Amino acid sequence: LTFTSDEGASTSFLIYSYNVARQAQLTLSSQSINSTVTKGQPRIIPVQIVNTGLSETGEITIDIPTTQNFVSLATPNVMPSLQTGDTLTFQLRFDPGNLDVNIVQKGQIAINCANANGCVLAYNIKVVSEDKGSLRVRVQDENTIYGL
Repeated sequence: LTFTSDEGASTSFLIYSYNVARQAQLTLSSQSINSTVTKGQPRIIPVQIVNTGLSETGEITIDIPTTQNFVSLATPNVMPSLQTGDTLTFQLRFDPGNLDVNIVQKGQIAINCANANGCVLAYNIKVVSEDKGSLRVRVQDENTIYGL
């Protein structure tokens, strides 16, 4: 860069300019899901994504584990772009099927987009049962019967 005065004097400067593109920032309503699911009854859990960054996100993709049939999406896995400050909700369906009770199902769900760093949603879901049964307990005081 060169500056020249009206009188003809001039001087040159070397200038370095660094530009950083604005990026979106995905923020989840919850960083992890810790809950229970009743055996035989699927449960849908909503999760909100907010763009707290300075730019549009681009198309958002939600990737669930392919090795677990326990979790699926109740909404499409590709979501539209979010402008700054916009929010969208996707829904996770947890279906315990014939899984054993009192076993925690763990995993992570990846949320990615074109113009931001992705984020991870961890889940720990315990399968529980509401089945009812009966229990019969017989108590006998052996000291009284057999005595000392």
